[in-house]
Amino acid sequence: MTFDERARAMGYAPQDPDFYKKHKDYHKKILLACFVWIVVGAIFSRMVIMAMYERHNTEMDLITKKNNDILVDARNNAMKYGSVKERAEAMQKKWDAEKMFDKR
Repeated sequence: MTFDERARAMGYAPQDPDFYKKHKDYHKKILLACFVWIVVGAIFSRMVIMAMYERHNTEMDLITKKNNDILVDARNNAMKYGSVKERAEAMQKKWDAEKMFDKR
């Protein structure tokens, strides 16, 4: 059984030998469509990535500002209340004073 006989037996229409003459060269259209798809997809991907980057950058700037405010407050408190060692010594003096007061 030949290819044409098998195709006819399966119910397919016979092949048109002048198909490319009638439909011209559609390969160029497909190639152009693929190229446009790639370019548009790349532009869209870049836009999405940049939008996500800007959002992340904004969030990180806010977190950095918050952390810097905490750091400035901690430094101001350190200057106001002294160092950890000085505070520990003051606390130890209070503790010793309370112990002596409790023994009486």
